[in-house]
Amino acid sequence: MTDDQWDATCLLMENCWRGEFDDTRRESYRVFLDRYDPEEVQAALNLLITNGSPFLPAVPEIVQAIRECAGERSGPPSFTEAWAVILKALRIKPQEDALNWLRERESGDLLAGFVQAEGYNRLRLLPVDDPQYGPVEVERLRQRWTEFADVAIQREHRGIAQLAARGEKALGPHKPDFRGALPPGQGE
Repeated sequence: MTDDQWDATCLLMENCWRGEFDDTRRESYRVFLDRYDPEEVQAALNLLITNGSPFLPAVPEIVQAIRECAGERSGPPSFTEAWAVILKALRIKPQEDALNWLRERESGDLLAGFVQAEGYNRLRLLPVDDPQYGPVEVERLRQRWTEFADVAIQREHRGIAQLAARGEKALGPHKPDFRGALPPGQGE
């Protein structure tokens, strides 16, 4: 980014949001945003302006907006997005076809893992359309989705594989099998 382009970007940030944009902040923002094209930064700032926050965005917010403008997802889908896809999958029989269909979607392994963790048949039978119990069940699912997605994010940040969404046995604590320690013919 040239100096003139950076000056135009800084002028936009100084005048569109509340908060002090002094020389120190100006230089620190440039360290992190200089690698992006000016058009990308401008598009991200336009997105942030339309979101309506009155305060100057932090560098991570601008970088996230750049990724959103580029079409990159910055995390798992929201519950509303996930539930819409899961509802479509629950209409598919048998379970394995539904899980395969989910895996073909964006964030599919995460969605399939959630369906497996919650139980495909159990989700199909939940009274989500019931006027009395439906909102309560959907809210419970929302809470469980949030917890499930948070764990997935933590696992990703730590470099740990996602939960076993394909039916494979996950590594970790399990019931030990001592039959191999017995003399031949006694463990059968």
